[in-house]
Amino acid sequence: MTDIRYISTKEAAGIMGLSTRRVVGLCNAGKLEGTLRKGRNWMVPEETVYAYLGTAKPKEENGEILSCAVGNTSYMDVVKNSYYVDKTLLIRDLIDDQVPVILFTRPRRFGKTLALDMIKTFLKNERGYIYLF
Repeated sequence: MTDIRYISTKEAAGIMGLSTRRVVGLCNAGKLEGTLRKGRNWMVPEETVYAYLGTAKPKEENGEILSCAVGNTSYMDVVKNSYYVDKTLLIRDLIDDQVPVILFTRPRRFGKTLALDMIKTFLKNERGYIYLF
């Protein structure tokens, strides 16, 4: 049997990206299943919040929710301590294409420098030399 973890409407609002008032309205309308009213306040099951959003609860490591790496350009640090979208197939595409110049054009904060650090980390050997193809 799993224990139900209840959170406040303020915490639920933070997770859902809504105002506290809107979350209270959802509770009053019965849109959030399993809510409990304690006096003037609502207690919302945490799983219900994620079910309403249609997403899974973020994974935890050692009881701590992982962060999103914004502004961090160290591949090894991001892989160990944050959520990371795997772009290792990019390396295969770069090696297979064998073009003399590659231009990465993406908006700010899109992971260009992080992708280059990933490539550098992948191509390094144990002595720190970078293999060039």
